[in-house]
Amino acid sequence: MSESTTFEFIVAVEKLNAFGDELASLVESVGCGVEQEGASNLGALPQLLQSLAAGQRGQECLTLGFTADVALREFHAENPELRSQDPGKIAVGCFWLGCTRTEGKYSVQLTSATRSISSLMKKSVSVQMAFRTLAQRTNVGDVQVINEWNEVSFL
Repeated sequence: MSESTTFEFIVAVEKLNAFGDELASLVESVGCGVEQEGASNLGALPQLLQSLAAGQRGQECLTLGFTADVALREFHAENPELRSQDPGKIAVGCFWLGCTRTEGKYSVQLTSATRSISSLMKKSVSVQMAFRTLAQRTNVGDVQVINEWNEVSFL
C-alpha cells in the first residue's frame, strides 16, 4: 500500500467561506494536467467545496505553495518542474481535496497524492504551520491527521 496522509478539518457551515478564502491563499493551481487552472479562479474555492460536498464532482487536485524550509527545498530539488508563482515559496502538488457535509458541518480533507508529499506533511514545519493557520478558520481549530491505516491523531 502506498503511504498517504490526510489532513482533515471540521468546518461549520457559517465558516466555510472564510475557510475557503484562507485555503485559496495557499493555492497555486486547481486541477491537473491540461485542465489546470491558475490563480484566476481561486475566488470560487468556497463554491468548489460546496459542489464537492453536494456530490456534484469527485475530488479535485490542488497544487499549494508554502514558504521554503529544509524539507521543502529537498522536495523541490527532486521535483523541479513544480514552480511557485510567488518568490520564496515552493509549489507542492497534488493534494486531493475532498469535502462532505453532515449534521450542519463540512468535513474537508486534503490528502497527499504521493509518498513524498505525505512525508512533507509529517516533516515540513512550513507545511504544518500553513495547515494550522488554516485550522484557525474552522469551528474547532484542530487538524486531524489520518494515515493510510485510518489511524487518527492531531497536528
